Amino acid sequence: MPLSMAQMSNVSRHLRYPVIGMYRINASGQSMATATAVSYRYTQAYGMLLWRLNNLSANEECRITGNAYASILFVGPVPNVGDVLNITISGASLTAPVTLSVVATQALIDVAKPVGQVQKALVSQYFNANIGLGLCAQVALQVATSPELVAAGFVANAPYGTGPYTQQAIPVPEVDITNQQPFSISLQNTGSMSAQLGADGALLHPMISPNTQTAPIYGYLPILNYFETAYGNSTDILQIDRADVFTARKTVLAETFSLYQTWVMRLADYMGLPVNPDVTNNYKAATMRAYL
Repeated sequence: MPLSMAQMSNVSRHLRYPVIGMYRINASGQSMATATAVSYRYTQAYGMLLWRLNNLSANEECRITGNAYASILFVGPVPNVGDVLNITISGASLTAPVTLSVVATQALIDVAKPVGQVQKALVSQYFNANIGLGLCAQVALQVATSPELVAAGFVANAPYGTGPYTQQAIPVPEVDITNQQPFSISLQNTGSMSAQLGADGALLHPMISPNTQTAPIYGYLPILNYFETAYGNSTDILQIDRADVFTARKTVLAETFSLYQTWVMRLADYMGLPVNPDVTNNYKAATMRAYL
């Protein structure tokens, strides 16, 4: 579930990587510019940065962007044809709750059923047989085709069972639902349908509470943007040496920048990527000069 171009640009700049520029191949396969210039495609760190940003799971993405996250897990016995899962979603910017109904059909149940004599015994083991993948895809489809949910910014993703990294066995098939705002989600199963909530639409950590006057800030990017803005606004305090009994700290700029640096490193650690080594020493030197 890749980030948007703007979010990817924010991650790369906070990690101090240079601009990516235009993509060299357009949608029709034609060249848009010369491909001989040095770019991230020719360095391992830059290539890994873009690969990670384009291959995040939904909960990893939410921890970076600060979005709310919910997941529905399909566990238990094979549902019978006609069993129903009702999903009720409320909150965020919805004006009224939205209920989706997923009906177990023969096609959905059989979509990933094992074949062959050796694997027949696995049919009774629902989660090992990956039968839930068809139901996951159906939930994601219903979210994507609901006018109310789409208008409110809900996005669903069924991450397993497709693409070049398809796995042979999915322990717990799941579908992920995200939104920019917290939301509530509830499930009602009938028959042998046994969907469960893995996450309930809450915001995910990391989180900071700047002060009692502002709401908590969730997600690496919003936290970094907050500290970056605070660092820029520190220049207003630096203009004051003494105002009546108020005396500004001379190190406020360096201390604010240090907080920003701490969260840069936390994002780098979470992404499993180095901060751009070409400029890291320059930032360290700038921090030292701010303390002097």
